[in-house]
Amino acid sequence: MANLRHILRNQPTEQTRNEIKADIAANRRAQLKAQANGQHRLAETLAKSTDAHLDELNNS
Repeated sequence: MANLRHILRNQPTEQTRNEIKADIAANRRAQLKAQANGQHRLAETLAKSTDAHLDELNNS
């Protein structure tokens, strides 16, 4: 659903990009925390989500 945020919302491109960047930062923090707690499967899922956000950022 996040990939559709630039289509579903009527907002400036820069605001959308800032939201994506915030999502990336939050995912990275959560990924590091999961790794530190030994939750490697969750960390891998978060890494994939981060990759999707990076793709979205590059396409916005």
